[in-house]
Amino acid sequence: MRFRLANSILVTVMLLSLAVEPGLFVWSQTPPYDLKIIWVKVSNPTSRSEYTYGVCLRDQYLYVVGFENQTDTAINYAWRIEQRSLVDGSLINNMSISFTYNGDNRLFDCVANDTHVIAVGRYYRPTTPAPYDYVVGLAVVDRSTFTATIYYVNPDTYDDTAYSVDTNSTPLYLAGSSRYSGPPYDLDTLTMSLNPQTGYVISRKVRISTGNDELFSVAVNPVTGEPWFAGYYTGGDGAPRWGIRVYSRDFGQVKASDLTDALGHAYSIAFDAQGNAFVAGSTGVRKYSSDGTYLRNVTYVSGIKPCITRAASL
Repeated sequence: MRFRLANSILVTVMLLSLAVEPGLFVWSQTPPYDLKIIWVKVSNPTSRSEYTYGVCLRDQYLYVVGFENQTDTAINYAWRIEQRSLVDGSLINNMSISFTYNGDNRLFDCVANDTHVIAVGRYYRPTTPAPYDYVVGLAVVDRSTFTATIYYVNPDTYDDTAYSVDTNSTPLYLAGSSRYSGPPYDLDTLTMSLNPQTGYVISRKVRISTGNDELFSVAVNPVTGEPWFAGYYTGGDGAPRWGIRVYSRDFGQVKASDLTDALGHAYSIAFDAQGNAFVAGSTGVRKYSSDGTYLRNVTYVSGIKPCITRAASL
């Protein structure tokens, strides 16, 4: 699931059966903080297996990204982007983006500004030596015409996937994974800083380690402007541990790295008005100051996989 917060409105997408289910929730600002469903919409355009992974908000619109399955006999996924009313969930615009080669093409996250929606994920582009055929893909959607320009980022001898994107102006920051060997496959964290209009990579970092590492989320601190990344890394004992990293805006300096040895995965990041970070993971929520200093921790029952919101305003 992916969440976005807009004042007292929480927007998320859910998977019920095989359909895409964007839903809108609101809760009260005072106790008992009642949560109620305002609307739920079903979107299953091909009547096949389809998924939605990310949402982003701008003005009175909700943008939903994922994929649709275009065939019954092979993996032939197309990117799907929907524009919906934030008020009642009605579908305003939608597009499907197909590719020359059949593959596991997916969009995982998006951000929106006054003029564009930028969605990120991966698509199959077999121009690199097999089996390294997936590249990071961006769909830059003009909000006024609802047309998209597609970019691919840095095709090389890796399989690259972007799971998350954020920005506070320019550049865009992407988080994901890079597969550099196989089989069996090794995954390593992928961080990118790039120009949102051209797909030109300003900086790219892949951390090669002895185990599997991935980043699931990136969020830009509204006070410092520095990008924070959350995911996991493999410890010396082979067990996954929370991976939290803070970079300078130009990617020239790692400000903080691996801020905890907590077992499991870190999934998402949010900030308060003072720039303090809240990182949610498989064992709880950890609070850090804007410079990465640990402040406190809240634990909860194992098995929960949280994804806390990033702030957005209507």
